[in-house]
Amino acid sequence: MANPLLLLDRVYELRVPKAGRQGTVSGYFDDSGLLHEAANELDGKVPSVYVTMNSVNPALLARAKNRLRYHAKTTTGDADILKREWILIDCDAVRPADISSTDDEHQAALDRTQSIMTWLSSQGWPEPVRADSGNGAHLLYRVDLPNDQASLHQVKAVLEVLAFRFNDTVVTIDTSVSNAARITKLYGTMACKGDSTEDRPHRRSQILHTPANLIHVPVEKLTELAKLRPVDTRSLPPPFNGARFDVRDFIQRHAISTIREKPWNGGTVHELEACPFNPEHGPGESSIIQFSSGTLGFKCFHNSCQQYHWKDLRDRFEPDRPRYAGPAAHVRPHHGVPPSDEDAPVLTQLSTIPPELVRFLWSKRIAKGKLTNLIGDPGLGKTMAALDIAARISTGAALPDGLPVEAGNVIILSAEDGAADTIRPRIDRFHGDPSRIYLLQAVKQQGKDRPFNLADDLHHLEQAVRQTQAALVLIDPLSAYLGKTDSFTDAEVRGVLGPVSALAERCDVAILGIMHLNKNSSSRALYRASGSIAFVAAARIVLLVARDPEDENRRFLTPLKTNICSPPPTLAFSIDGSGLLTWEATPVGHVDPETLLNQVDKQERRTKVDAMAWLRGFLDEGEQPASEVYAEAKKGGISERTLERAKLNLMVKQRRVGFGADGRWLWSLPHTTPVGDQWSQTPSNPLIIPKDAHTSPTAQLATNDPHHTSPNTALATNGRSLDISTTYAHTSPIDRQLDIEEVDLAR
Repeated sequence: MANPLLLLDRVYELRVPKAGRQGTVSGYFDDSGLLHEAANELDGKVPSVYVTMNSVNPALLARAKNRLRYHAKTTTGDADILKREWILIDCDAVRPADISSTDDEHQAALDRTQSIMTWLSSQGWPEPVRADSGNGAHLLYRVDLPNDQASLHQVKAVLEVLAFRFNDTVVTIDTSVSNAARITKLYGTMACKGDSTEDRPHRRSQILHTPANLIHVPVEKLTELAKLRPVDTRSLPPPFNGARFDVRDFIQRHAISTIREKPWNGGTVHELEACPFNPEHGPGESSIIQFSSGTLGFKCFHNSCQQYHWKDLRDRFEPDRPRYAGPAAHVRPHHGVPPSDEDAPVLTQLSTIPPELVRFLWSKRIAKGKLTNLIGDPGLGKTMAALDIAARISTGAALPDGLPVEAGNVIILSAEDGAADTIRPRIDRFHGDPSRIYLLQAVKQQGKDRPFNLADDLHHLEQAVRQTQAALVLIDPLSAYLGKTDSFTDAEVRGVLGPVSALAERCDVAILGIMHLNKNSSSRALYRASGSIAFVAAARIVLLVARDPEDENRRFLTPLKTNICSPPPTLAFSIDGSGLLTWEATPVGHVDPETLLNQVDKQERRTKVDAMAWLRGFLDEGEQPASEVYAEAKKGGISERTLERAKLNLMVKQRRVGFGADGRWLWSLPHTTPVGDQWSQTPSNPLIIPKDAHTSPTAQLATNDPHHTSPNTALATNGRSLDISTTYAHTSPIDRQLDIEEVDLAR
């Protein structure tokens, strides 16, 4: 059967996104015969062969005219589509990723397209092309729409209405196919996801039926259907008061018959047996919706019920409920959101709340029902310490200070470490029980996985906590799970973390968020957490991991904030080269976080100044091979990272001489300029380090003995004064001040 998608005298792209070693395979064709010949070369050898659903700009033929190119870097974008010619309704069986559907799943998708087609026909839509995609089923409706934003929004709304109406746990409609440059299966080719097995075979896609007369869907019919999309009327999330309206309780109290509950766009849809306003509107034609924001809605698909909303439904079942009279005339609605009769203050008389003691998962460090933050510089072992604690909880082993803990389940959200190569090996090394530890890696929406974020998916986290009865939730790092929230805006951060804290209290679960420190060493320790101060404000306890200034491998775990208890003693741990973490049996006692961070910061600045002085002296004779600079710096105890920072601060120039294996990089100071074949120095700044100066107790500058080495750092200066003026010419005033202070202190 001829492919009706391929219109005459049009250009289409043939594409295979995953062709193994051949990368992305792409070609542009104005000859459908040649297109199918090219497809036959790959058919059955790749997961799927695709073609653009809409014709493309003929100029793209110049990329690969009527032929295939391998490892293609450029494919068709939305701007390359001339106009929209088709709307694709893609019904896919719900199943794990990258495997074929079973026969039952495949048939369920085919049956669903029949239901959709029948319903759309009742809405005045013409007959579509019906196709079998191999694992699911397609409906293709002919349209004539411009390729613009208005059409994109209209098509997306149409698909979301259909997903709202027909999605369930068996078959879902893919709403991501709304863009103009969407590719679809080239019918007649094989669908080869995963291995072909007896119960999940590979199948050939095919056209099932093409109408004798393909009629365009009238624009007004598209508009009518798009208007049926349920809309969250709240423009901003409401202030969180600790609980949402309980829709299930409302349905149960009023004996409203439902046929199913299903997820939709991050919220929940309760499909009703019959419309409360017209019982003739049957199963699944009306629904109660709770959007991801918590806002409630009601939708019936019949035109006669379009005027009814959630307020009307609530009035029907609870006409005598207390009403909110609205704000006084001089009070403006918050953010321009008009108040409704569902808005009211939530008051609780304090005398009705029995007092309770704070309960701890780890005494005075991690509280049950609260948010605790663990902060520190990158690379110090925050995550390793947290995973060690998680491992101990999973088995009920004693905590690092020897206190007992009841064995419990743990949920981990990790955006930085791999599950198989990092998290699992560490849990095993710490003797944890991996069967009691769960990774929340994504959220499934409309049959596909997407990243989890706290702003939109907190109800999924609550479901996971209740399902696993988790004792601890570890979020690493907290800032990676904020969605579109601005992490530097207090109000936005509080709007996310407030509900997180409320979830912890509702579920009696301890939540531990890991955060990095910012680089503002002049701030107090409490203000060093990266992002808004709201991160620290929202947590009841904040713990700091910091390096022991006197021992490179030793770390302190010290309290930075304890709002609900007295501060616990500081603990110490070390991490050896094999990644083994060892806690010291005896607490360190009180360690002042401000002093601790200041000592570490001063040490780091001193190290940088020492490295800058060393590099300045090494390059004072003129340019030097970079390989020799690295080698000599390593001998002197200067790390590559510190050397790179010194190079950046000195504005060291680099140039390459030679080619290929014979080439090499040369470094020189910025004030060293070539004069003929010689190198000369430009005038120095008066700020110099005299010969008898010392920049730190462990590093001696400008000694008369060029071979002198301090215990930790060798600073070769050939007996000359070191002009460090260039060091500060291109650094910030704050950095200049800090570094110069270090030099002055050393004098």
